[in-house]
Amino acid sequence: MEWTLAELTEEIANDPWFARLIGGEPMNEQMRAEYQAWLRARGDVRAEVLRLHEALCAEPPPAHHAALREQFESLLGQVAPRWWRLVRTFYGVRNCGASPFTPEYRKLRFAYPCSKTWDTLEPTAMPKERHCQECGHSVYFCTSAEEASQRARQGQCISVTTLMAQRMGQRAMQNHTGFPKPDECWADTIFSSEEG
Repeated sequence: MEWTLAELTEEIANDPWFARLIGGEPMNEQMRAEYQAWLRARGDVRAEVLRLHEALCAEPPPAHHAALREQFESLLGQVAPRWWRLVRTFYGVRNCGASPFTPEYRKLRFAYPCSKTWDTLEPTAMPKERHCQECGHSVYFCTSAEEASQRARQGQCISVTTLMAQRMGQRAMQNHTGFPKPDECWADTIFSSEEG
């Protein structure tokens, strides 16, 4: 659901950080910490959502991961989903094993909108690897575009930061016209070398 003009105006009036977020300014660690402090000073539940999200994304994961996730999911229901999409650290899983597309449709599988993000996956003993209980696959956190591309070509589920996904989508869309979708353009970039 898109924002109405009245909703945007009200949100910007109540949250000066919001204008920066909808303007496309990437939320780096410093900005996230400052925003979290600003929210906390106002007694806003979103500060706790950001704190719990940070804890759930930590490597190695905290020993009380399940309890934190339960608390996080409870609080997440109290914030606007549109706000959450703007501030979350991790982008949705790509190359999802739960995709209805079979392996020969690699571009479609990569662009399939998985409902999971890194913080919602089960920790494993391996750093940068978590388990998805929905599809039963391992998901690998990739710290570079090259690693993400390599793992996607191998058919592995991947997770990247929202910032990396934005950059890769923007870079891939540079050569497209019309109304391109960032994930589909990124998939074209990854798998174009396989087409003959």
